[in-house]
Amino acid sequence: MISLYNVNNLTHANEHYENIKRNVINRIKRKISTIRIKDELLKDLPKIISGKPTALQRFHTKYSSAPYRISKDNLMSIFDYKAFREKYGMDLISKLDMTCCPYCNKNYTSYLTFHKNRAKSISKCIT
Repeated sequence: MISLYNVNNLTHANEHYENIKRNVINRIKRKISTIRIKDELLKDLPKIISGKPTALQRFHTKYSSAPYRISKDNLMSIFDYKAFREKYGMDLISKLDMTCCPYCNKNYTSYLTFHKNRAKSISKCIT
């Protein structure tokens, strides 16, 4: 696995969190009815969104078992990867200047960016 953690990437991770937190917080408030779980998830949210993989593993364990168990369907709807990818994904991988997938080192993907009515093809790797 390629490390994404350098000073610039941590800055981008924090910017990314600021960009998406309002939408995720609103979905947490709508989808989670248990106040204790909702409060805990909101407290953990910054590290869930921009934390290192080791932190994500701890959160997976925490929210997979009592007393904070959240169903996979609820988690999928709260973090809504498809909506993220469509709205913020290209911006994030551009800022990170990724040339390949940090997990598998492949899966190159081309996408278009537009500037003054001119398309520019950029080949990037996303999973």
